[in-house]
Amino acid sequence: MPFIRCSFSRQFTEYQAEEAAKELGRLIELFPGKDGSRLMLEFHHSPRMFFRGSRLENGAFIDCRILGAQSRGEKKEFTEALCKALEDIFGILPIDVFVTFTQYEDWGTGGTLKAAP
Repeated sequence: MPFIRCSFSRQFTEYQAEEAAKELGRLIELFPGKDGSRLMLEFHHSPRMFFRGSRLENGAFIDCRILGAQSRGEKKEFTEALCKALEDIFGILPIDVFVTFTQYEDWGTGGTLKAAP
């Protein structure tokens, strides 16, 4: 179960969130063995995001958490596709999108602890 937390610097519509959820579900499948039907997402906005010493008017911070190691190439492909999707859906320029990845060896779900494949 990958988990992606999306923080935006401005408010978004429910329609935009639904479109982003569909697209992120598709994009997570760029990682081998990951399935969009098991993706957990969190969207929120904050009118108080700052970067480079001033208010970030239209930006996003995306925190991706994944069970198992992913290659740099896979993360690069995902990041580039994600930035394109955020530009298309929210009008956020790629220069104002920041993406992190945390990879776990173990993940608790379904009442037990699972190990990375």
